[in-house]
Amino acid sequence: DGSTDNTRQVARQLESRGLIDRFIAADVRGGKSSAVNLGLHYCQHEIVSVVDIDTSFDRDAFEELLKPFADPKVGAVSGNLGTRNTDYNLLTRFQCIEYLMNISLGRRFTAMLNILAIVSGAFGAFRRSAVDAVGGWEVGPGEDADISDKLRRAGWKVAFAHNAWALTDVPSTLNAFIKQRLRWNRSVIRFRFRKFRHNFHPFSKSFRFRDLLASVNILFYQVVMAISFFYYLYWVFMTFGSKGWLILLATVFLYSIEDFIAFIVACVLYPKMRPARLGLYLIGSGLFNTYLLRTVRIIAYLDELIFRRSYKDPYVPSKVRQITEQF
Repeated sequence: DGSTDNTRQVARQLESRGLIDRFIAADVRGGKSSAVNLGLHYCQHEIVSVVDIDTSFDRDAFEELLKPFADPKVGAVSGNLGTRNTDYNLLTRFQCIEYLMNISLGRRFTAMLNILAIVSGAFGAFRRSAVDAVGGWEVGPGEDADISDKLRRAGWKVAFAHNAWALTDVPSTLNAFIKQRLRWNRSVIRFRFRKFRHNFHPFSKSFRFRDLLASVNILFYQVVMAISFFYYLYWVFMTFGSKGWLILLATVFLYSIEDFIAFIVACVLYPKMRPARLGLYLIGSGLFNTYLLRTVRIIAYLDELIFRRSYKDPYVPSKVRQITEQF
């Protein structure tokens, strides 16, 4: 996709050694959606896997990823993601705990309820006929959530293969982390609130109650809870004055108990990731997610609602952004 590093040379060498079947290069960058759609054109089989170039895989990752497709109603499967650079610094340790809670446990739970709303762009698989039927990937950022929602609205199931493990490097600097999360959270407004607002319309032809639940789940826990938390802080100090700090300490204590229970569950279910070694960072992770991450979310939501910043994100080439439909 117009790479300026030596990706092309490395890929050609792998191709000549028979380690990859075919390498396709676009000389001009079109963005991830463009590249994936181009690759899809050359795929010859019904199950297609899409991964990021910095993702590494467990030895049975793809075997596990394919299993849910035994159900002919499954159109896409999300793999499980862990952090490869966990022990780099405090920030990466916090993100490792977050991945365990939100991806490994969170997606496993929502998949059980049939309301899983996203196939990770870093590691997922799709039924070719299903993707073709909904028109492939559209311009990002947030194209992973977009394709997942399109498949769900078309009647396909989205599954989670929790034993299909892949690792990725998470941001190791605060600046890179904030930029990533601003992009992720702008997509919540762009797609959940704008493009797929029909999920909330019971008289829409493609309305499904499970899609409504999936959208409500995301908007409530990510948007409503973030906004209400800061209102709660205001209310506590306006009501109790200096004693508000005691109320906040009690709240932190209760949330820490909840996080501890979820963390124990993660330790039992996923010993392969050795989560127990991160137990000392659990309270810090909770505070990090509660205050910093929620602040970043609020900024992202306002930024997208007012300025539609996702349509100006350099994640997508400018020539593509200029002709992108603004929902």
